[in-house]
Amino acid sequence: LEKYAVSNAVSILTAGAATLLHYKNLNNKIEETIPRLNWPEIKIQTDKSATKCIGNNLLYVGGLMSRKGVDYLIKAMSILNNQKGYEFRLNVVGSGPEQMSLEKLVMDLGLSDAIRFHGHISNGPKLYSMYNNSDIFVLPTPYGEGFPRVLYESMSQGLPSIATNVSGIPHKVVNEKTALLIEPRSENQIADSIERLSKDADLRHTISMNGIQFMRNLVENQDAGKQVERILRNNLKVYRIWSDQRLMIGNGHDNN
Repeated sequence: LEKYAVSNAVSILTAGAATLLHYKNLNNKIEETIPRLNWPEIKIQTDKSATKCIGNNLLYVGGLMSRKGVDYLIKAMSILNNQKGYEFRLNVVGSGPEQMSLEKLVMDLGLSDAIRFHGHISNGPKLYSMYNNSDIFVLPTPYGEGFPRVLYESMSQGLPSIATNVSGIPHKVVNEKTALLIEPRSENQIADSIERLSKDADLRHTISMNGIQFMRNLVENQDAGKQVERILRNNLKVYRIWSDQRLMIGNGHDNN
């Protein structure tokens, strides 16, 4: 039934690139929806001079649970600060069942002065201040995400990001263009990517500005009605004729 419905559909909107790829061989009249970012607090940076940042202030925003991989990020901090002699600082924003065990890991690794847990911060000016006062955003998800809202938030503020190459993330993020993509479950790759971004001002600037432009395009095209209208015009002739007639009437060209 599913195969029949997809094959014979006039047009299809799908949430997510993975679903689009799954069904595209059955029906090429398919498009991925553009997510609606109904966040009154979001203000996209007009410019961010990422070349000025020194790369010492790191940020993680998300749940504190095993599927988010914060322990890999903490272990990466140990590699950077304890083994390589850097002085990175990490702000962890979020709460969850793993908070106590993560705090213990921080203490065991001797990172209490370098890592601070802020708890949950609601979406709004205070959270965006955290983004703007940071130099690098890290999302160490080990297993899967759709496309995390926090990546949209970090890109909107021109904050260079590091994210794992899992689930929906690589369908939207281009490695070395809008973020650095790394393999999951590797504190070494996280550490190497942080070190690389902290040293490469040109790469930081490229990722920052491309992220801002990505978010501008997203916001400009997120209107749900326009998305549906576009796919109907592209795939349904009777709608296209009706729509053109309505447009002519609206422009005062009705001859009937």
